[in-house]
This record gives sequence, C-alpha cells and structure tokens, in this order.
Amino acid sequence: RKEVALRTFKAIEDAGAEIVRTDFPCAEDRIAPDGSWDWKRGKATESEFTVVKTDAYNNINAYLSQLSESSVKSVEDVLAFNIQNAGTEGAEPGDVPGFPSGQVKPPFRIQRTSSLLIKQDDLHEVVESRGMEDETYFKALQYIRCQCRDRGIDAALHLIDHSSGMAEFYAPLLCDHKKAGQQLAAQAGYPIITLPIGTDTDGLPVSLSFQHTAWQERTLIKWSSAVEDLILEVQGWRPTPEYRNFHSKNIPIDPIP
Repeated sequence: RKEVALRTFKAIEDAGAEIVRTDFPCAEDRIAPDGSWDWKRGKATESEFTVVKTDAYNNINAYLSQLSESSVKSVEDVLAFNIQNAGTEGAEPGDVPGFPSGQVKPPFRIQRTSSLLIKQDDLHEVVESRGMEDETYFKALQYIRCQCRDRGIDAALHLIDHSSGMAEFYAPLLCDHKKAGQQLAAQAGYPIITLPIGTDTDGLPVSLSFQHTAWQERTLIKWSSAVEDLILEVQGWRPTPEYRNFHSKNIPIDPIP
C-alpha cells in the first residue's frame, strides 16, 4: 500500500505540485494508537458513537417505517430478524466466518429460544439509545465537531510555518487503510472524496482521500479529477481489484505446546 501511495505522490510532485507534510492537532485525541477507526473512543460526552447510535436509531427507524412490503419496521425488528436467522446473520460466535465474535454480548436479553438469551453487537446500543438527543448527545456532538473541525481538518489546511508564516493548502491527502482520515471527515461533517489509485499485493484496492472544509466539494472535485487524469496519463488504467483471498476460510488451529 505504501509503495502504491508513494508512486502516486511522486507523480503529483513530478507534475509540478508541492506536497507538504501537515498535522491534525486532534489526532492523539480522536485516533486510536494503532491508527484505526474507533468510534467508541473516549467517554460518552466525547465519543463519536454517542452521536452515531442516536442518529442511527432515528434515521433507520424513519426509513424502515416507510417500507410498505416489509415486516421489518424498526431497529428492534432488525435485531429480532438477526436472531431468528442467526446462521446467516452472524448473531452468535461461529455462525459466520466474517464475524468471528458474532453479535453476542450479554446481558442484553432478546429471547431466541426458551434456553438462549443473547445480545447483538452494536445494534443493541442503538436500540438502548432510543434516539434520545439529550445533554450527553449534544455535548458529544459539540466536542467531536470542535476537535475534527477546528483542531482537525481546518487546522491541517492552515499550517503555521514559524519561518515563513501561515501556509494554506488546497486539500489534505491521506492514504490510510485503517480509515482514520475518513473518521475525521465523518465526525467533522466535512466533504471527502476517495480516489482508487491501485491495488496491494493481495489484490485489494488502495485509495487516496482528499479532504476539505465545509462547502468545498467543488475544490475536491477539481483536484481529485486532476489527480485521476494524471494517474491515467502516467501509470495507465489502474488495475482491477482481484480480492484473491475472498474464498479463503478461517481454520482454527490448536498450537502444539
């Protein structure tokens, strides 16, 4: 992935652009130590998930309630469906290889059989929120917006160079397969464009993300389109993802002591 990104950065620089390393001052607060997306990071009044679970409950229910040919009308109905179809929906550990831990976290109780009570992974917290936009919700919303806007993307766009003053950039570029960059844009509510730039050694797609502040979609489209044209000119048409390990199966191994 790094080699693919560096090849693209070099093409951009060779075309006459300058790429400058910048920082997100909020990174230590909003991004997990391993660089991955952790929407439950921080206490409730600072957590992205506090906002997500509330908005998810209200928005999913608003959508499902309008469906005319489905018996699933709420998030609660989704939970019940997953439990009734555990073998395909991965409600329990081992049901589906793609969800090895299942969606089981006691003590949340939904009756599946007379002897089995289980709790589904994140959906249970969506249900428990009941979509309440309370004081905790608004504190979390204000906090993550301040961190990811003022101390995040907006700060990265305006780097203070103590020798030459403040520099303003066209758009931060990120190649972060752990999705930390997308996380900041999502929490800020700012526009982001992801551009495929190649594949890694496993045939999985590698992308470059362009970010900007509010109402700058026009700028992002302009620069991402220019970079896409440049990649096509310099490297040719990008390879098609192959997903080589798509059919691989996780096989439990008992290590020999």
